[in-house]
Amino acid sequence: MAAGAYADPLRAALIAHKERGIAAVRSTLSLHLATATGPLLPWPAVARRGDAVLLVPVPSRPTATLRRGEDPLRLLVTGARDLLRDAVPTASIEVAPLLRLRGAGAGVRDQAGRGRAARARNLAGALAVRPTVLDRVRRRHGHAHVLLLDDVVTTGATLREADRALRAVGLRPAGAAVVAAAQFHTTSSAGTLPPPRATH
Repeated sequence: MAAGAYADPLRAALIAHKERGIAAVRSTLSLHLATATGPLLPWPAVARRGDAVLLVPVPSRPTATLRRGEDPLRLLVTGARDLLRDAVPTASIEVAPLLRLRGAGAGVRDQAGRGRAARARNLAGALAVRPTVLDRVRRRHGHAHVLLLDDVVTTGATLREADRALRAVGLRPAGAAVVAAAQFHTTSSAGTLPPPRATH
C-alpha cells in the first residue's frame, strides 16, 4: 500500500528528510505513511483493543544511520504510529524494530541504479530478526498483526527480503505500507487516514 507516487514533490520531500535531515517535512511524510498504513489495520478488532499491531520498519544500514545521526525511516514510522493512535485511541499500535542487517550490512551495496534481479541478489539473505526484540514481542503479545513499513518501494526486493526474515521465525506480515512507490497505481492508493471507529 503506497500513499503516492515517487515523483516530485513527494520525492523531493523524501530526499530532503532522508539525506539532508530536513525536519520540517517529517510531519507531512508521517501523515502519508499513516494513511498508507491505516487501511491495513485489522478492523474492527484493533478498535476493540484486540490484537496488537506491530509496525516493523525496514532497517537502515548502520553506517548510514551513523552518518546521518538518526534513522529517518524510524522517525517516520514513529510519527505514523502516533497519528494512528490519535485516530484510534483504543488501538494497541507499537513500533517493533525487529529487523537488522546481517554483518552490519557489509555485504549489501546501494540499491540505486540496480535492476529488479540485481536488487534481489544484493539483498538475498541480508536481513535477520533481532532475538531480544523478538523475545520481548512474544512475551508481551500472544498474537500480533505485523505490518512492514518503508519509505519507498521500487521493485519490492527489500520488502520481500524483510517478509522472508520475519516468516523464518514464525511471524507472518499481513501487509506492507510505504510513503511512495516507483510504480504507483491509483487503485493502490491509501486515500485518507481512517476516522476513529466507534466501539461498544
